[in-house]
Amino acid sequence: MSLPKPLKPSVQLKANNGDVSLMTKQKFDYMSEIERLRARIDEIDEEIIRLLRERIEVASRIGEVKARLGLPVVDEGREKVVLERAGEFRQVFEAIIRVSRDVQRV
Repeated sequence: MSLPKPLKPSVQLKANNGDVSLMTKQKFDYMSEIERLRARIDEIDEEIIRLLRERIEVASRIGEVKARLGLPVVDEGREKVVLERAGEFRQVFEAIIRVSRDVQRV
């Protein structure tokens, strides 16, 4: 994804809460690009949240089965595999695993 090419800095007036300030066309284009990218991040975040909810639901069901079988909540071997697979997102998955453990304990 590339940023817009620099433009000749023509000056525009921009109203911001009643204040009028000068903004170059280039800066305005970059701000528009930032807003477009932030909208995409919002879409991605919604999908991540949906998937996390689904993961927590599955973890909860696993917790129910473990309780019926008398198994401990923590499975260090499984957690190690998940964390290795997470790679550069290890810290994120450590947090996800903590939440999953809590859900399984309930």
